Amino acid sequence: MAIWSLIKASHNINRLNISHNCFNGKDYIWLARTLQLKSRLYALDISDNEFGFFGVSEFVEALEENDILEELIMDWNPLMCRGSAAVLNSVAKNMNLKQLGLAHTGVGSITVPAVEHLLMKNDFLQSLDLRRNHLTLDSQRAIHLAMEVSKTNMTVQL
Repeated sequence: MAIWSLIKASHNINRLNISHNCFNGKDYIWLARTLQLKSRLYALDISDNEFGFFGVSEFVEALEENDILEELIMDWNPLMCRGSAAVLNSVAKNMNLKQLGLAHTGVGSITVPAVEHLLMKNDFLQSLDLRRNHLTLDSQRAIHLAMEVSKTNMTVQL
């Protein structure tokens, strides 16, 4: 794909916004390679594409190895519960991550343990966007309790 070749050739990209491009699960591999190659990339916005659970494993592996990323916005992608949980678990140990956007991605009640894990593990996260998902009132209470226990000063949007 031409855009991935362009990104690969550019050595000084530190913010990458490829939102609204109809990228899908097949493009995860290129996205993972971009994360691995671009050591200066601190902001990535891939919102409003078609990134779903299919193919997310390559991207999640790259996220686990990345400790540079400060902002990851994945809003409006059909990740569903398993894909969202995989992303949440993969960024939990990134102590530079300050902003994570997972609005309208299919986060549901079964994703809550991954949210709790992130809140307990990452003291540096400042903003977590979970709006427009399928979180029950009990799920929202569990997230609130995890925030209280973690003593993290952050904004969580439900």
